Amino acid sequence: MPRRFLGCLVPLLMVLLAVSCSDAGTTNGGTDVKPEIVVCNDFNPCTKDVQTAAGGCEYIPLVGEPCDDGNECTDNDQCGGQGTCEPGEPLECEESNDCMDYTGCDPEGGCQYKAKTDVGDCDGNPCTVDACDPDTFECTSSENQPDGIQCDDGDESLCTVGTCQAGQCKAENVDCSDADTDEFDCVYLECDHETGECTAKKFYEEGHSCKDNNPCTLEDECNADGECVGGVEKICEHPNPCISSNC
Repeated sequence: MPRRFLGCLVPLLMVLLAVSCSDAGTTNGGTDVKPEIVVCNDFNPCTKDVQTAAGGCEYIPLVGEPCDDGNECTDNDQCGGQGTCEPGEPLECEESNDCMDYTGCDPEGGCQYKAKTDVGDCDGNPCTVDACDPDTFECTSSENQPDGIQCDDGDESLCTVGTCQAGQCKAENVDCSDADTDEFDCVYLECDHETGECTAKKFYEEGHSCKDNNPCTLEDECNADGECVGGVEKICEHPNPCISSNC
């Protein structure tokens, strides 16, 4: 290729290269200037980040959206009209129970509790020996109470007595068989459910054997009115036929 032609080609290539570079972006004194990239993010969960047509940013409050105000003692926090997280209602903490005492709410740790040491009956069974785990606040039963000790059998009536048997509270009726009654009467005593005493009078059924306190009658029985009435007359016979006998 003639040297004269090469001398004309080199300036032409330089002009084409300059045009290509100017199309890729703006130039400032021969230096390329890249377009600025706009990123809208205020890292606020209570605003919607929007890029405007002018290339700026707008942050629109997300009113009513759930958020976290950073306080463990509030619940159901929501975004307000200023784009801030507003605290919700106070956190509902579990009340004290047989194994723990509620001591308050800590903004950083939430509901706070303290384990009880003297727990008594925490598992609902009065016939077991109970203890509370200081870490989990759970009730554990290690052994049974001795058989025969009294317990609450859960019956609202005062006419049952509960005693522990093999770790369970067993109910037995109050025994009124030894209650002080008139042996010649047709009345017997039962337990009064309001007092737990053997004072409730009941009548034996008609025909029940009784004693009318008359030694000259036999086979006495209770009538329908609860009264003891005499039966047949007692016949007295003396061994000496010459002596008359009567009752």
